[in-house]
Amino acid sequence: MKKNFTVILVLLLSLSLFGFKTESNSPKVLRDEKVEADVEIDETAPEISPKLDELNLLEIEVENEEGDKETKYQIQYPIGSELDILNYVEASDNSGVVNLTSFGKVNLEEVGVYELVVLAVDESLNASSLKLEVNVITKEDYEAKKAELEAIRAERQRKIEAERRAAEQKKRREEMQAIVQNLGLNNATGNNAIANTALSLVGLPYVYGGHGPSGFDCSGFVQYVYAQNGISISRQITAQVNSGASVSPENIAPGDIIAFSGSYTNNITHVGIYVGNDMFVHAANPRQGVIVSSLSGWVNIGAGGIVRITRIA
Repeated sequence: MKKNFTVILVLLLSLSLFGFKTESNSPKVLRDEKVEADVEIDETAPEISPKLDELNLLEIEVENEEGDKETKYQIQYPIGSELDILNYVEASDNSGVVNLTSFGKVNLEEVGVYELVVLAVDESLNASSLKLEVNVITKEDYEAKKAELEAIRAERQRKIEAERRAAEQKKRREEMQAIVQNLGLNNATGNNAIANTALSLVGLPYVYGGHGPSGFDCSGFVQYVYAQNGISISRQITAQVNSGASVSPENIAPGDIIAFSGSYTNNITHVGIYVGNDMFVHAANPRQGVIVSSLSGWVNIGAGGIVRITRIA
């Protein structure tokens, strides 16, 4: 929201007239601060937002007079403590410097809910504002509420981490699907329905015990792909590879199940689905997820030898 100098003066005057006055005799409540922003100059208003990683700053959804949902930010604060409201906001701007000023009255010696406005003004006198509430409660109530606040913060961090992982997974999936397109495997011949289902899942995560649709282990992946094509097979890895006819390596075709042994044993330890051109798709491991690999390359690096190739009619 851009404002010129005149508009800012009008805003400050309005705030004073409506009771939003700087507590100049109470430095523990309010102060002015300059925030250096190492960015290029631009004619835009500063961005101001609440620091949601602060333990006692909550997002509260309320309904306004029109019946619409709105989000307000409320600080839970123990009575008699010192408060610097600017510790609960952050601002950035393209002009290089943001001046933060807060307006309002908070009586930290009396229980109650108080409203403050934080104003961010850049060097070009563009401004934006943020409303905050301070809920002053007894120290006993605050201590009792701490566990709840910790749980809220933990859930908030969990969501942030989940969003970060989802973004990384989305990027990885897009990269892996680009590889599939470049290899020209998405139009596999033979049993292309099964092969193309397998290819469509490339980039999804490896999940221990996972059998779809959001994550897989190796046998769960094979079971899921076949199920999507109307074929029911066992979840158990040995039963999977014995559920069809054995095929020689020379006759392997898209849609066939490949069973691998470990490096030092003939026991079946891994399965995948062949998709053509010496490539197969499999839920490799927690680090790589569902990937497309070279069949000969997988064997040559010692990841395991081929025990059996199975074709399910």
